[in-house]
Amino acid sequence: ANADAPTFGVALGICRDRDAAGDALQAAYVRVWRHADGFDPAKARPITWLAAIARNAAVDHGKKVAIFSLEMTKR
Repeated sequence: ANADAPTFGVALGICRDRDAAGDALQAAYVRVWRHADGFDPAKARPITWLAAIARNAAVDHGKKVAIFSLEMTKR
């Protein structure tokens, strides 16, 4: 099964912007690559694990964007 559609949907639901969701999803896949050895099939299905990572990456991306925007308005 292709994981891009559901994980992109998770990121898009949080980011509310396709480009931002794509950036968040790219960050999520980097995290998956770096932490693949931490996946435990006894705890979750792969898609559930991917969705959680995508959700966290999208939230983190939103925080970075908000901080950047706040810093730019202070100038």
